[in-house]
Amino acid sequence: MKLLIMRHGEATPLVDIDANRALTNRGHAEARSAVESVVERGERPQILFVSPYLRAQQTAAEVQCLVPEIELVTIDCLIPEASPADLITFLEKSTETNIILVSHQPLVSLLIGYLTGQQIYMGTASVALIESDIWAKQQGELKWVI
Repeated sequence: MKLLIMRHGEATPLVDIDANRALTNRGHAEARSAVESVVERGERPQILFVSPYLRAQQTAAEVQCLVPEIELVTIDCLIPEASPADLITFLEKSTETNIILVSHQPLVSLLIGYLTGQQIYMGTASVALIESDIWAKQQGELKWVI
């Protein structure tokens, strides 16, 4: 199974509610470039799970532009303060084998650490590919990070 973990692009500074922060122009360009790199590597995920926060939704829209056949599903267990263990429980119930997640720090880095045992800091619009036979603690292999 393949899991692409993507952090949203650069967002505006916090002014009111964190969930309402939008991507900057640079953030849109970062997200588009990252998705182009993923597609150039031959990855075509089947389903996109995305945080309900605006900046993640806007990043997911960039994914849909380049992978128009992808199904988008918004899930609450991708918000910044979510637990990697709760997200793994959700993934275990999924029948999809080629998934992309769009979420936030610190969750994206914590999830990579949980699945692989490797500590990776995910900058804006970073994408990591993890492959595994099962979604469980330290059972995944980190293939690459862009």
